[in-house]
Amino acid sequence: YFDFGYEETGEAGYGLIDLAEHMGAKFVLVIPGLLKEEVGIKREQAIKHMVEALRLMCDYAKDKGITVTLEDYDNVCAPYTTAKEILWFMEQVPDLKHTFDTGNYRYRGEDEIEAFELLKDYIVYVHVKDRSTAMKGEEVAKIAADGTALFSTPVGSGVIKIKEILDKLEFMGYDGTLNIEHFDAPNQLEYIEQSIRWLLKNISTNSEKNI
Repeated sequence: YFDFGYEETGEAGYGLIDLAEHMGAKFVLVIPGLLKEEVGIKREQAIKHMVEALRLMCDYAKDKGITVTLEDYDNVCAPYTTAKEILWFMEQVPDLKHTFDTGNYRYRGEDEIEAFELLKDYIVYVHVKDRSTAMKGEEVAKIAADGTALFSTPVGSGVIKIKEILDKLEFMGYDGTLNIEHFDAPNQLEYIEQSIRWLLKNISTNSEKNI
């Protein structure tokens, strides 16, 4: 997490790239900041600062063989929650790529398949997150921008079109990581185990090692 819109430059992110290099990681996910109404800098200027910082980070990372990614972050103050916003950042920062979070586009009421089709050429990492519109136990609701309550749920048991996305990933030759997320789940381990079992039944055996 950074605050590139208001306080930092891209050089502040070099430490993250250095750490990734030390750990042997090939990808980093950057949350470049949120928009703040109480700060005097205008929205457009803050977003411009984010772009400039991401360009610097990408240039630094490229020399080390590391890819900087941006996800569809589920926060109304983030100017990169919709598919078109993500695409705009990709176009402004040529070496920036997309971590596709399957469950976060619903936060802004978007269809994850439509988002996938728009951004498939930029996807290099995948967060496999399902969402439910009904609380099953003691899940904490994530309130979407339109007021809809979204709940954590094991992969394959919610409203997100996970299987269709997996099929599209396989068709495009994706052989990277499938990273499951269960924020606000009442029992993280139980959800993780259920998600892994579902994924192993619904993906190619060639991809199992990357879950």
